[in-house]
Amino acid sequence: MANQPTEIFKNFSHKQILAIAIPVILSNITTPLVGIADIAVIGHANLADGVSAASATGAVAFGSMIFALIFGTLGFFRMGTSGFSAQAKGANDLKELSAIFLRVLLVGFVVGLLIILLRQPLISFIFYFSNASADVVSLSSEYYNIRALAAPFTLMNYVILGWLMGQGRAKTGLLVQLVLNISNVLLNLYLVLGLNMAVDGVAWASAFAEIIAFGFSILLILGIYKPSFFKQPLNNILHRTKLLRMFNVNRDIMIRSLALTVSFTWFTIQSASMGDVLLAANAILLQFVSIFAYFLDGFATSAEVFIGQSVGAKNGKIFKRAFSLSLFWAFAVSLILAAISLFFGDMIINFMTQDAAVRLVALDHLFWPAVAVIIGAWCYTVDGVFLGATRGVDMRNMMLISLGVYFIAWYILVDIYGNNGLWAAFIIMLIARGLTLHSRMPKLRNDIFKQP
Repeated sequence: MANQPTEIFKNFSHKQILAIAIPVILSNITTPLVGIADIAVIGHANLADGVSAASATGAVAFGSMIFALIFGTLGFFRMGTSGFSAQAKGANDLKELSAIFLRVLLVGFVVGLLIILLRQPLISFIFYFSNASADVVSLSSEYYNIRALAAPFTLMNYVILGWLMGQGRAKTGLLVQLVLNISNVLLNLYLVLGLNMAVDGVAWASAFAEIIAFGFSILLILGIYKPSFFKQPLNNILHRTKLLRMFNVNRDIMIRSLALTVSFTWFTIQSASMGDVLLAANAILLQFVSIFAYFLDGFATSAEVFIGQSVGAKNGKIFKRAFSLSLFWAFAVSLILAAISLFFGDMIINFMTQDAAVRLVALDHLFWPAVAVIIGAWCYTVDGVFLGATRGVDMRNMMLISLGVYFIAWYILVDIYGNNGLWAAFIIMLIARGLTLHSRMPKLRNDIFKQP
């Protein structure tokens, strides 16, 4: 069973933050390795005649972007579940903790089935706004249509991870993520390099890995909790008031996630309009941003978990302490990551692609991921605070403002500075996210704890 709230908060310090953050970082390290493996493997695949390495690499990046657009929008299945789970844990309400798991898991399965049915109209809609080459369109469409077949398992895995993380079970979440990501990499190597598949092999590897991870995580959870823990009357699982609250919070988180994903999607679409070489180069640099974000997510998650538990326990002191300690560690790690990007980025780029033109363009823009990680330390941690407090309205509104700032900056800067302008607009959006969310912190504390 879960620890009592008094045990959670006893002598709260850096140790508790790191106890959550380190396992999250370790699990997250394997996640960008999947993206790196996708691009690296396809860069060494035996491609069909007439298909260039740049087109295949761009297709995997574009297909992944489509997947991120749709499933990133549904990230509330992880984020919202984590916040609700953390608050139930903080309040020591084990009955609700069980009901949350079953309630959201059921919804995730149903939504996953709908995605399978609607996958072709969704991808056609996205391609309507793209100027990508015919090869990229064809191959990335194949990639997404295959990977989307595992949609129910993808969303249920989101639910499981969020539910575990909200309880502070970071090591268990680490194990699940390791199974998911290692399975993905191994299947990538087998299907693409072993069976001489190409973009379709990369997609099937991701789909099968989701199924494997789901089966493993269910067995793992049943080993932690007795099956009787999950015996809930249907009217409690489908409790109208609780379902409505869940949908309201998740609706706002979904809009926020959609706006965030649109920013990355727009970045990739604009990269594609500049040519296959620049698309591939920016795809590699975005892998840097993803790697850095996964490191910083450890401290955003620690803020999310302990903020959520402090809200459930009505403990304002831990609220403040959790945020300040998480932010301290996020900034410290971001400086290390920025240095790695600047001093060792060329080695990583050379590993990820054999194309000389792609390498040259990526090296010319290596400065931008280093800037992004430092600013990201701030806005990601603040984001974690609002996730833990399940304050979806603030997250939604501040992200929409930031997206508007992003488009204005893009409109002004790209015509003048080209790809550097595109990256500058992205950085400006990150700054706007941090500023707007941070400005809402005093009201958040006052609303919850009735104090400034």
